[in-house]
Amino acid sequence: MDMRKAEALLKYVCEDSGKEYTLDDIEEEKYSESYTEYHTPIGTFTVLSDREADQAVVADIEALIDEMGLDAFSPQAQDYIENNCLDEATCYLEDIMRESFESYYNDIESEPSSYSFFENRLQEELFDMDDTVSPYPLTYVDNVIQVRYFHEDENMKLGRLLDDYGLDIDTYDEITEWFDSYEDNKEYLIDKAVDTKINEYDSAVDWVRNDFGEEAIKTYIKDGTIRFDYEAIAEYIIDEDGRGSSLSHWDGEEIELTNDFYAYKQDDGVYERDDIDYDDVERE
Repeated sequence: MDMRKAEALLKYVCEDSGKEYTLDDIEEEKYSESYTEYHTPIGTFTVLSDREADQAVVADIEALIDEMGLDAFSPQAQDYIENNCLDEATCYLEDIMRESFESYYNDIESEPSSYSFFENRLQEELFDMDDTVSPYPLTYVDNVIQVRYFHEDENMKLGRLLDDYGLDIDTYDEITEWFDSYEDNKEYLIDKAVDTKINEYDSAVDWVRNDFGEEAIKTYIKDGTIRFDYEAIAEYIIDEDGRGSSLSHWDGEEIELTNDFYAYKQDDGVYERDDIDYDDVERE
């Protein structure tokens, strides 16, 4: 038995119950090198040093996430963890996110647009997402295409055409320039659109949850694609709820003992010594 821990716990048990007990009233049950319970007349406790308690919270959280994923936490905690407690290796998930959007834009280049003045669906969506031209309604685009045709192919005067179609020269120039430079700027526009899509989500984990569901997050956690900084999560949980919320399965409380130890109650069972007949004690 770890005498320093047992003595610190014994002092608490006596003070809490108002009775005199000895170390004989405490039974140690060691489950592993890192986990030991102490059975006492007022319940079962674990007793840890400050460092051991911090490490135990980290281990508890890691096991919890392995079993339940982020469902184990409140929405507020999930948001904090996703944005502040990801391991650097999780940048791989961000790569998957980016590649997914890049693949989407590459795929729609072969699909027809809903409008005759766009070459394909890719050009249509890139125009719609480019803030340098997207404020213009698509009717303007159609009008610009018509004006350009009559001006360049039919030799009609540009000024009169602009008046007839309700356009100004700046709008005409910006839209025609966009189409003229499209092929040269296409890769840049795709990168810009991908960045815009990514910024619609709070994090790469948020993208997985919204687009593929919580089960996909659990899969990514299990295969190591999503990796958490468990120490950072533990610090957050401790700051918010204390270590007792993770380590005490009875009341979620942390009990400060002497000798710089901390106790965490696990149940309210009463430990009875083998050498005492408690029925006789009661009768006396």
